[in-house]
Amino acid sequence: MKKILVYWILICYSVLLISCGVATNMSELLTYQEQFTEMTVRITDGEQFQMRLEKKDGTLFLFFTDEKRKDIGYCMERDGKISMVYEDFVLPLEKEEYLKCKEWFMLFRLSASETIWKIKKESLGGIDVFVCHDGLVTAYIDRTTRLPIKLTMGELEIDILSVK
Repeated sequence: MKKILVYWILICYSVLLISCGVATNMSELLTYQEQFTEMTVRITDGEQFQMRLEKKDGTLFLFFTDEKRKDIGYCMERDGKISMVYEDFVLPLEKEEYLKCKEWFMLFRLSASETIWKIKKESLGGIDVFVCHDGLVTAYIDRTTRLPIKLTMGELEIDILSVK
């Protein structure tokens, strides 16, 4: 009888230890959004191209890096207003709902509280990642560095090539 009681206590204790592991929440995983100042990204949205994402005083800037469109870009202010940018020239855009870049910016302003995130631990190509999905957006975040590797929304894919 004592052996059964000891085994039962060990099993309960083991289950308790396993179930009390530290859970990762989306607020922790999205802290990179506040910490980075510049990223190099590859966007696949019908066509594939590279851009440089910069953050200055809460405003996000996306600049093309190819020779044909070099230094032409878009900026999104904290209030969501989008403008086209080239050097010192800024052109506010009125019909923002039709702009593809609005979706690009959305993937860099994810919220931990607006939707319910499902977080799974996976290994992709030997890299341990958190796969975070909210029904529309999927974020692949490196488990070691807590930096994003890839962001997707439907057919739109953004691969993060470097982070500063």
